[in-house]
Amino acid sequence: MLNQNDLPEENLTPAQQRALHAAKRAAWRQARLKSLEEDAVRAQMVIMKAQELARSESAEDVDVHLEGELNHSTKLT
Repeated sequence: MLNQNDLPEENLTPAQQRALHAAKRAAWRQARLKSLEEDAVRAQMVIMKAQELARSESAEDVDVHLEGELNHSTKLT
């Protein structure tokens, strides 16, 4: 027995064609949503990594600055 998916689209009734197109659009939207969600997760990971790098660079800058101040103050004494 043939179902709606086995028939060429032109052999479907207008109502069946609309239903088929609606199903295709729904499947496309679902796939697109999944793709956008995956992209959002990757973007969040990049943001977190950038923040982590910024914090570690900031901490290194403070260490270098403090070391420079210590060296400068020991030369003065």
